[in-house]
Amino acid sequence: MTAHRTLRSAAVATVIAALALTACSTDKTDAQRASETLNKGIAAQERGDLANAITLYNDTLRIDSRNKFAYYNLGLIAQNAKDYRTAATDYDLSLSVDPFYTPALYNLAIVETAVEDKDAAIDLYKRAVAADSKYANAYLNLGLLECETGAVDDGKANLRKAIAIDPKLAKRVVGSGPCASGL
Repeated sequence: MTAHRTLRSAAVATVIAALALTACSTDKTDAQRASETLNKGIAAQERGDLANAITLYNDTLRIDSRNKFAYYNLGLIAQNAKDYRTAATDYDLSLSVDPFYTPALYNLAIVETAVEDKDAAIDLYKRAVAADSKYANAYLNLGLLECETGAVDDGKANLRKAIAIDPKLAKRVVGSGPCASGL
């Protein structure tokens, strides 16, 4: 009986040792490290620790230079600081990785509107709704810009699409210039 316990204990110890060696010898992949660093950046950003978030997003990009989320979040920080040139660059980098990444398309359109490039903004909103046909806010902003720039029929059509997807958006259209009537 004692020999059986000793043998069983030795077998358990061998399994534990093998697991420990496997754990020690397994390094994290770059993708895992990039994901962990990105998540730390997101947590820092949510806490309002923007300097640390920027550092962590840049660290993410050193690990994975094609991380669209790190570029996007850097763009968001810059946009909120009204550093539109940096925001546009970061959103463009995100879109160079994924040309259909709708949050980057949408926010870049907002940046283009802020710097008065309405034609670029309209193009970006069109790309956003082409990538996601249920993107109500993109339809709304597209419609409002089209109305503002004289494309009233297109604007009204896009405002109707926005309201069909999200009826609460109708409140934002009321009193919105040439397109507000006849929706």
